[in-house]
Amino acid sequence: MTDQQKLIALLTEWGVEFNITARLSHECYKFGSGITISCVAGTNKVSGYGGFITDFIFDENEKFVEMGAWEWVVTDKITK
Repeated sequence: MTDQQKLIALLTEWGVEFNITARLSHECYKFGSGITISCVAGTNKVSGYGGFITDFIFDENEKFVEMGAWEWVVTDKITK
């Protein structure tokens, strides 16, 4: 079982809501191709301040690379 499969199985078993996003090598200079599994604050069994997200980064071989925690910044500024 790969690292990616292990995390998906664990999150599913625990009932944690998550999203899977595919990455192409040209879209991410740091990690290349693979997938990102994201857990967003406020979704099922994910707490924290609204607008926070935790990403689990996997390479093209489904091996764990890095976890990141981010704050989404939303502005209402209109650019003309």
